[in-house]
Amino acid sequence: MLAITPRTATFFRIKPKRIPRQLSRDRRKHLIETAAAILQQGHPTHFAYEGATTHGLRSSLCLQGWPWLDADTAAKDVVDAALRQIGAVRPTWQQGQISYTEESTIDHTRCANEDCGRPVAIGDNGRWRKYCSSECMSRHHAKMADRFGFRRTRAEYLAFHAANREKRKQATAQRDCAWCGRMFLHLDRRSEPQAYCCDACRKAAVSAALRKLAEKACARCGTMFRPKYAKAKFCGKECMALAFSRPVKPCEACGNLFRPKFKNDERFCGPTCRHGSYSRKPSGFRCEAAE
Repeated sequence: MLAITPRTATFFRIKPKRIPRQLSRDRRKHLIETAAAILQQGHPTHFAYEGATTHGLRSSLCLQGWPWLDADTAAKDVVDAALRQIGAVRPTWQQGQISYTEESTIDHTRCANEDCGRPVAIGDNGRWRKYCSSECMSRHHAKMADRFGFRRTRAEYLAFHAANREKRKQATAQRDCAWCGRMFLHLDRRSEPQAYCCDACRKAAVSAALRKLAEKACARCGTMFRPKYAKAKFCGKECMALAFSRPVKPCEACGNLFRPKFKNDERFCGPTCRHGSYSRKPSGFRCEAAE
């Protein structure tokens, strides 16, 4: 059986178990007495200086070379022992609630909702319920949310959107359609004013505006045509393509006229003439008679 020695532990990368650092008995007793004297001066409860005392002990131990985790554990242990020594008792969950008062501690069998106060039943966990019904719970939560401003109720949400709808209705105005002349509602919040009541009127107005354009001559063939928009220069796509296409030039191999497709400096009409011109080039090698 393989024995775990420091050499084998280093070979297998086994980390030794870390032993936490602890206070000695005399030093722990002295720190507990000092912390108890500080915590006893807390007002209104003995827990007023709990956080500051824990922080001070932890910082002092860390400055003395202690690891943070060991220093935090030792500081919490000292503070807890000091609180037990002075007899400090933490408040219950009920005493930590917002609605807790001296009067409510007399009878816990009443609903926590201030507007209700009806008796409550015992829950499945054996404790008294806080509210008599889900409605009282919702009302109490809504009241707390309205008081401290951390949540908006559904009623406020619906009222907010209802007010927005009324504001949008008031922002509308009636105006005449520029094409058919009938009245329609226009929203003033749009960036551009709405001139037509529907898409049909808008299309009809655009078609009528195009028909009003005068005839003009094509910039390439000279044919008279009626443009679809004011800046049109050609009568069709063919004239536009020919106007922007490259001029016709003769092929250097066969002499036929062709229109370059890619560049103006193309020399051949196709791959056949191009490869044929390469094969007709004179070779640089010459045959010489052997002696």
